[in-house]
Amino acid sequence: LGVKDGDKVAFIEQGDQIVVVNASLEALMRVQQAFSGVAQEQGLESEEDVVQMINNNHQEIGFN
Repeated sequence: LGVKDGDKVAFIEQGDQIVVVNASLEALMRVQQAFSGVAQEQGLESEEDVVQMINNNHQEIGFN
């Protein structure tokens, strides 16, 4: 499970079983699933594309 003292855990129901998981890792996996494919939909193919998108957004909102 990889949890240590102070870590948060989540209880996930899977069919007729309850599974104990690291809550932070579970949250990260759900975020990754939610964002899956979004970069391709936005035409982002490289890190440079992401940097350019961020710079363009900053210019649009007047953020220096």
